[in-house]
Amino acid sequence: MVLREPMILQMATRNFDQIEALLQQGQRIEPSPDDQARTVERAITKRAPFHRDKNSVADALLMEMYASVVKAETTDPADRYCFVTHNTKDFSTVDGDTRLPHPDFAPYFDGLRSHYLTSLSAALTLHFPDEFDELLEEFDLREEPRSLDEILAAEQRFFDLIWYQRSINYMEPVGESARRRIEQQYEAGELPPYDDFGWGMLNGKLSTLRWVLGSEWDFLDT
Repeated sequence: MVLREPMILQMATRNFDQIEALLQQGQRIEPSPDDQARTVERAITKRAPFHRDKNSVADALLMEMYASVVKAETTDPADRYCFVTHNTKDFSTVDGDTRLPHPDFAPYFDGLRSHYLTSLSAALTLHFPDEFDELLEEFDLREEPRSLDEILAAEQRFFDLIWYQRSINYMEPVGESARRRIEQQYEAGELPPYDDFGWGMLNGKLSTLRWVLGSEWDFLDT
């Protein structure tokens, strides 16, 4: 991947559609005879990624193609390159820091113009730390957990509504005063009758809240 200044502008737009369009404009490369020859040589000499005694021709060819792009005389000296992979078993150092390339690949990465990285986020953070951090903060979807008071209030609400429905079903005369309290406390649209889906949702919510509060699953006594 060649990272140039336009990427910064794309990140600043906060528009994922434009980022996707930028990636789609990437240059497709094909393996050259030299890439294939170096791949065969790697296999013969058992150098990474052939150190694992498996068919790693495709992985080796990817690395050789990357090296050819970085070393090409036609490239702009200002260009920066990243080889980004999650396949640390084939490409990273063995029994060490997996963020580092295998020693057999080390000559391809000088840490200045060419970088070995194990995640796309690490690549973007490396080259555009301010812009990428801001983008992550803007689209951080983590939510703060509910307070105990909120959970207890919700649990009481679903308890009331379920008890009210059950009380009507069994026509419990001793529950008349409690039913009047609930009728005054809740909106008419919150009270029964419920269809099967609505009734199931109420019970599921009560069960979940009680589990959070320490009860076993499916504890629905009222």
